[in-house]
Amino acid sequence: MTRPKILDQPVPPPDHSRHGRVETNAQVTVNTVGAVSNAEIVGSVGPAQNAAILAALKKWRFEPARCGAEPVVADIYVTIGYDSLY
Repeated sequence: MTRPKILDQPVPPPDHSRHGRVETNAQVTVNTVGAVSNAEIVGSVGPAQNAAILAALKKWRFEPARCGAEPVVADIYVTIGYDSLY
């Protein structure tokens, strides 16, 4: 089995309430066409920013995981990082 590979990972808009680099972890389900079908924040950075992070994660695109030649659904952990502008 091969893991999903990130092809495109848009970041959320800048968080004006924080200073410096912001990173959090999420668990995502990557479906057989490489889209995120479910995402859950593992380390909260705040309710408003969590919503922006989840919206950005739903736009991520992957090469799907494979079992042999067949694409399969996979649950993975990812780190999403972005710069804040405070």
